[in-house]
Amino acid sequence: MHLSGSIIKIAVTPDVPHDIIDETFEGALIRRMVGVARTKDGYELWSNSGVEVAAVNLDELVKLAEESDSRLAQAAMPLLKTAVAANEPLFINELGEALEVEDFDIVHVLQELCRMYPDRLSHFEIAWAEVTNTATPDFHRLGGGADFVTANSIESVNAKSWLDEKRQAIAKSAEYNPGAFWEKVGRDIWRAHAMHTDWASIAGNEPHDYFEVEKIDITLRGMEYKLTYSAVAGTLTPRYFQDAKGAFEAAKEWHRQIVGDRKEKILKSMGLSTDEWALTDAVLLRAERIAPPGSEIAMQYSYDDHTWILTDCEEELARADEPEDLLGLLNEAEAIFRA
Repeated sequence: MHLSGSIIKIAVTPDVPHDIIDETFEGALIRRMVGVARTKDGYELWSNSGVEVAAVNLDELVKLAEESDSRLAQAAMPLLKTAVAANEPLFINELGEALEVEDFDIVHVLQELCRMYPDRLSHFEIAWAEVTNTATPDFHRLGGGADFVTANSIESVNAKSWLDEKRQAIAKSAEYNPGAFWEKVGRDIWRAHAMHTDWASIAGNEPHDYFEVEKIDITLRGMEYKLTYSAVAGTLTPRYFQDAKGAFEAAKEWHRQIVGDRKEKILKSMGLSTDEWALTDAVLLRAERIAPPGSEIAMQYSYDDHTWILTDCEEELARADEPEDLLGLLNEAEAIFRA
């Protein structure tokens, strides 16, 4: 909510009981912060000009504070004495500082009433609107919101913030999603790795080739996305695209062609056939099931994060830097199952 100085209209529900407004320090403070209108069941709280930041006519406040042991009254007493001595009003922000409450407002006084009278006041609902003399939707001047106040919490909704969140969600949903295949390595840079031409390079921890898509300043070439491939230089790369989808789809097709050419080379270099191994596009080598039909054992031999791994039904059995070490274990297991 905003304090005075903005054109703010405030409405509070439910009404506050007559005796609380008439006889307590908190009620007298509320009467100086917003307008009150007597109804059958209590006092309706409202304002057409925000919340006042200074309380005047302090004699009543001093008397009620002296008679009360409430938290607000105790915090206000030293400030009231100082203000009376200096012939000045009680500034609401100073009361907030004394209570160690940031941006002290009418919501905090109403919350104190919920704490003081839990059997009579379960909550307060505050609706506020910021209005202007024109209908121009300038959100720095026009807005609104609501607060839901209980003894334990103050929950707030701001119209401008809510609209900003919705607008950002729409913008984000409209963005092209390249998928998990791509790894974001910078603010506007994505990479997708391509497999090596043989397993010896992998075992030697050689860097993978990669495709890279980078969002660039449109003023540089009049295009927004640049596609490069680390293993290619010259006229084939970089390539430029007007939108993200074009760049990522082109990289995906290029990657598919490279992977298709390399699968057979990798299998051939390892002396394996396609029936014995399956090769995924995520650069993982996995052994097919080698146990007899109906067996619950499923050995897998894979490469991930520069390490060769042997697993059984997702349980890791061993790992090594060199593939020959695990291949021996896999062969032993196969021999046992086929015996």
